[in-house]
Amino acid sequence: MSKANPYTPARQILMQLSMWMVLGASVAVAALVNHRRAKAFLPKLDHPTVVNGLSVRLPEGWKVEPGDAATPDVLLICRETVNAGAAGRVLAVHRTRLPGMLSPTEYLGYLLRAETTGDHAGVLEGTHYERAMLGLTPGVLLTAVLSIGQMPEFSGEDLEGLPARHLTVAAGVLPTREAVSIRLQSWGQNVDADQILVKEIAETVKVDGADQWSDAGSQIELAGGVKLRPPADFILMPERDPLRASRCMVRENLPAAWISAEVTPAYRLSNTPDFELRTMLTLRDPRWRSANVRKVDDSTWLATPADDAQFPSRAYLHTSSNGDSVLTLFQTSGGDARDVDRAWESLVSSMEFPSESDLAKRLIAGTAAAKKLRGTGLAYAVGRGREETWWLWYEESTDAHLAWTRLGFDHPSLWKASRETRVQLGIGSVMRIEQTWEGSPDLESYTALTNRTERSQLLQHAPGQRLAVIGEKGALEFRLFGLAPGKQLTTTLPTPGEFLPGGWLPWILGKVDDKKMILLTDSLVLDDVPPVGAVIPLIITPETRFPRTADTQPEPMRCLNIRINGSSDASLYYFRETGELESIVQAGGYRCTRTDPQSLKFDFPKDSLMQP
Repeated sequence: MSKANPYTPARQILMQLSMWMVLGASVAVAALVNHRRAKAFLPKLDHPTVVNGLSVRLPEGWKVEPGDAATPDVLLICRETVNAGAAGRVLAVHRTRLPGMLSPTEYLGYLLRAETTGDHAGVLEGTHYERAMLGLTPGVLLTAVLSIGQMPEFSGEDLEGLPARHLTVAAGVLPTREAVSIRLQSWGQNVDADQILVKEIAETVKVDGADQWSDAGSQIELAGGVKLRPPADFILMPERDPLRASRCMVRENLPAAWISAEVTPAYRLSNTPDFELRTMLTLRDPRWRSANVRKVDDSTWLATPADDAQFPSRAYLHTSSNGDSVLTLFQTSGGDARDVDRAWESLVSSMEFPSESDLAKRLIAGTAAAKKLRGTGLAYAVGRGREETWWLWYEESTDAHLAWTRLGFDHPSLWKASRETRVQLGIGSVMRIEQTWEGSPDLESYTALTNRTERSQLLQHAPGQRLAVIGEKGALEFRLFGLAPGKQLTTTLPTPGEFLPGGWLPWILGKVDDKKMILLTDSLVLDDVPPVGAVIPLIITPETRFPRTADTQPEPMRCLNIRINGSSDASLYYFRETGELESIVQAGGYRCTRTDPQSLKFDFPKDSLMQP
């Protein structure tokens, strides 16, 4: 006779519940102990430190150092004070300009990519993401474990014999299209304490005029009169920069389900809107050059990047019958692509275009201006202004020097000129742009060659791109090299009536009439515009809202507001009474002013590739 089982089903369930309760209590106690240990490892935070409009509270007793000219996005470096021979933690505060609206998760993805490639590369062993706050801005906290390798701003630490490096970063994207990040490097002494410390510091961040988000609210109006309404679950980001034509809205569910939508007024200028859409996007970011573009309906085209796996992006060009258009760029941090589809359907259904457009009048004025300049010729436009000029690009709020350009004629009487531009990309890395051009004085013939290469202290020449433009006999030909080994992209088209050669624009723009117009060109020699192998449409508007005077001219200078079609940012070109270009002001606080080679030697670090 079998013995009865004393463990009835009910008793077994009760015993299992009891064991789970004991286990849960043990885990909770362990977590509490770890949290208390982490708290004991935390330094107190000092009074706020303010630098370039950003306020943050740093660890008390740590050594604070300012950033330097070689790393303009590093505002502060803060080092833990430890005993001799010990490896202390190092904290850096970054404020980085972004090319457009990115999710904090995607920004951190770029950071990790930089961490695992290049001269200071480490091997990624693990990551963890969670939500965090940078002041009032939603952000993401990243904890990453890397083998030996270190960020350049953390240089000077002895790595020998140390365990894997831990990187803890809190990052948020501001309405100003800037990323603010708090980055802590440690050696695994107490990872929980690192996470708590970075979170606490991030919550103290305050940025002047950039930390307030607003509800979507009611209908908004873009330049040109297009009206639309953000989707119900999106937050409308404030825009305080008068030179920025686009508006951004965000659906925030970090770390994984961020969606941003940037809407920008544009014009449809041809019967090939798919080509126009690709050109607009490539001028923003060269990765769109190989995008897949398809027609959605008679007024809508959709572009999808070829490398769209990790952070899906979508770009829509929606046009009206009179040529007014809206470019909408969606950026995500992953999630369900159908959420983007639903957001687009809501957005496009709310768009209202004005009944009348100024496109036709702008094109007529542009054709007339180009014809007039071809008639008067370069001799009238340039006059005796053949002297070499030097230009400095800098950020007004921080006085950080970013780039310089040398511009001048290569012959005292021939119509042949050149320019060199060097753009500081990062530590020891420089983009070098060299361009030469020549043509006939009546602007009917024009040949230009542009070379773009990246150089660094260790690698003198990285693979670059070359653009050749040939204009003669009523036709334009663009030849773009360097997209892939042995690959050449050639585009040929009749010379548009609104076309003016880009090389001569600094001399001839000051001679155009004060009218709203659209001109077409091949390049902007005083700007870092990616080579696209196509004409670049310039939307030009006389501007009086931002008067400036020159040293020798008490009256306000003439000003033209110039925006590339489909771009979010405009530039203000200021001209003296003679029509000579004096300075440029760009969206985001960038400025370009005249300088000289001797001054440039003091504007950039010695022995750097930025030295002229």
